[in-house]
Amino acid sequence: MKYLFFAAGLLGASGVLLGALAAHGLREVFEVDPRKGEAFGTAVDYHLLHAVGLLALSVAVGSKNEVFARRSRKAGWIMVIGTCLFCGTIYAWALGGPKWLVHVTPLGGVTLVVSWIMVAWAGLALTRGGNSV
Repeated sequence: MKYLFFAAGLLGASGVLLGALAAHGLREVFEVDPRKGEAFGTAVDYHLLHAVGLLALSVAVGSKNEVFARRSRKAGWIMVIGTCLFCGTIYAWALGGPKWLVHVTPLGGVTLVVSWIMVAWAGLALTRGGNSV
């Protein structure tokens, strides 16, 4: 629980900082190539959205329902990996990294989808046998 909660805090803080950097420090860079600015903005949106999702999962890990807690933990770590892959490759490309990074971005997106499917899978544990959260 505490490590996912910590990771959620780091993702949230870094998402806000990167959003501020884009809005205030990289405006001129993104004027040259607006596509990179738009991509960076999308990455910040996904970054912050998944920080909140991770925060919820970190609380779910403390559930008395062991199956729900275990599945939530797995979903949380997959979400961390997906966020780093998806957003990280976009950030790097937008800031001048190699173009091949955009080919890794979909892997991050698929990983994020898998993490949300795992959230649904965790939720199924709540419907069995009346186990309390």
